[in-house]
Parts: sequence; C-alpha cells; structure tokens
Amino acid sequence: MFQVNTSNPNKLREFERYLGAVESTLNDLPEPDADPLTVIRYKASQFSDVLVDDTILDIAGEDIGVKVRWKLNELDRYIGQSARFICLLGVLRGEHVYIFKGELSGSIVPARGKSFGFLPYFLPNGVKQTLAENLPDELNPRYFAVKALLENRPWRVCAPLPLWSGPFQQKLKS
Repeated sequence: MFQVNTSNPNKLREFERYLGAVESTLNDLPEPDADPLTVIRYKASQFSDVLVDDTILDIAGEDIGVKVRWKLNELDRYIGQSARFICLLGVLRGEHVYIFKGELSGSIVPARGKSFGFLPYFLPNGVKQTLAENLPDELNPRYFAVKALLENRPWRVCAPLPLWSGPFQQKLKS
C-alpha cells in the first residue's frame, strides 16, 4: 500500500483511483520559491517512503510554473497561449529521491466546465473539451506519472534536499 501526502482531496481521489487503497497524510508543506525539480526534491525529502506531488502549469515565457495555485485568477491573461500541464511525483527511498513525471501539451482557453485548479482553462491538443469538462486517464498527467511509478521508470533520481534556506512560495498580494 502506498502512503501519499496531499492536502488536496481531489488529488487524493485520483491517487486512490490509480493506486487503490492508499494511506494519506495531510501535511500542507511550504514549497520553495524555486524550479519544479527543487520543489519536488524538497517536498519528497520531508518524509521517507511517502509519495508527494507537485503540479506545474508551464506557459512559455511566463512565470507561472509551480506557483500556479497562487496565480489562478490571472489565467485569463494567457488565453490562446500554448501550455504544458506537468505532474511530478517524488518519493524518498533510502538515500535518493525518485521523481516520476507526467506531461500533457495544450493551450489556455476561457474557463469551461467545473473542476479544481486550472483544469477549466486547459485544453489538451487535439481535443475539444477542457480537462474540467472531460479528464480521461489518457489525458491526465497525474495518471502518466503514477504509471511511471508503478513501472519503476523514474524521470530523475536525485540527492535529497531536506533543508531549504531560500524563500518559500506564498500567496501573492492582489
């Protein structure tokens, strides 16, 4: 049985669908204000054998990335731009952090459908519905990352990062 740390009940339901019964912890970790690899390394290093995730919205030339949860109100500014939805899963096993990646290309569109996060704004390439309108497994980066985990195909294997001395992400002032 996998142990998963997430403070997001929607993500927990996805993990349960993909992994079966999971043990969950709900520690909302502070996240370094850094690149996605640093964020997932830090989060995974806070536990041993506990799966953590990070969601990234990559819009070329824009500073969204791992800070997407703080910038959801700004997504209308990026309508028409190409984007990548990336999910990183990390787990500390022994002396290494194993990182698994799932990725989907698409574009930002006016919000359609009801769901969480940026899914109403994300239209995958080649389909007509946003991820909020329809999120089959074959379009879900979290599913791709879990599949890589189950097949033991890490995207990266890194040294742990248990301490972070830089700034942490925080809600942006409106």
